[in-house]
Amino acid sequence: MGVMMLFLLRLVVFFLPAQASGDDGPSLSLQSCFQPPWIIQFQPQDSALARDIPRLLDAKLPDIQRDLAVQADGLYAIVVAPSREYYNHYLISGLPKWSGAYAVPAMRTLVMKSPRWDRPENDFGKTLIHELVHLLLHERLKGQPAPRWLDEGLALFYEEPRDWDYPLALSKALFTRSLIPLDQIDAVLSFHPSQAALAYQESYSVVTYFLSLYDLDGLQVLLDGLQHREPLEAIFVQATGSPFFAFELEWQQYIQDRYSYHWLSEWDTFLWIFILLLAAAAFLWIRRRNRRTVQAWGEPQEAAPLDEDARPEEPGPLSATDETFIENNDPDA
Repeated sequence: MGVMMLFLLRLVVFFLPAQASGDDGPSLSLQSCFQPPWIIQFQPQDSALARDIPRLLDAKLPDIQRDLAVQADGLYAIVVAPSREYYNHYLISGLPKWSGAYAVPAMRTLVMKSPRWDRPENDFGKTLIHELVHLLLHERLKGQPAPRWLDEGLALFYEEPRDWDYPLALSKALFTRSLIPLDQIDAVLSFHPSQAALAYQESYSVVTYFLSLYDLDGLQVLLDGLQHREPLEAIFVQATGSPFFAFELEWQQYIQDRYSYHWLSEWDTFLWIFILLLAAAAFLWIRRRNRRTVQAWGEPQEAAPLDEDARPEEPGPLSATDETFIENNDPDA
């Protein structure tokens, strides 16, 4: 058994490319570390991380295998990409800029970004588990495709994302009527970042909802049906008693009832935005009014022509009753 495992290790390493592919890909050789069932490829600067990868994977692997009813009978390659160029050209290309890692199930390989150049807020360990689920689910389904919302939702379920307020995102999507239909999530790699984030959050929500109602037994019915390429509507009738479209409506009603007003938790933020907009509107109105006043002051004032009937009358002879002021020049008078 040991000799056979060593032979398989050497065979996999021989066929696995050690540098990025493509005409414009960088030429960087990687070292290899063997700890069955893991083959880890890395640069010396990432050697400490490479030694820790088996521990991170082994801590979660038994639970995921049990839940998905799959055995890891082969070898898996984990490539720690030493640079962004390497990551963008190794095995596949054309990835969206927002991608954090990727799995190539047909080659039992997952490609990770080295924390040396990745964004500091990304959690390497959680992303590693996320991609591992993609590999194991592919094996569980014998290579048959799974709906993207299920694939990503299960990966997120086992990743256990932290500091991720997905109820708020769903609440905003409900309020703006921008919820993405689940079957459209298959095209997530073509989405812009904010839409892709919503697609992942929906996937996590619907898988969590499914498991809360139908548990692992329902999941096994779902996976068995997908493995045998049965229609999705029929699979859901077996797993839930309802066709898929009805299940999706139930989930939408669930998040509607639970998260409709969750966006009000950011009411103070909206209030400050409203105050700022109101102040800006007042400032613009005052500025416009002052500008009109200045323009009015700068225009010459033209005297209005007198009307014939409005001309002043010539004074007539004074009468005794008229009030007069006469200078008296005679001192004896």
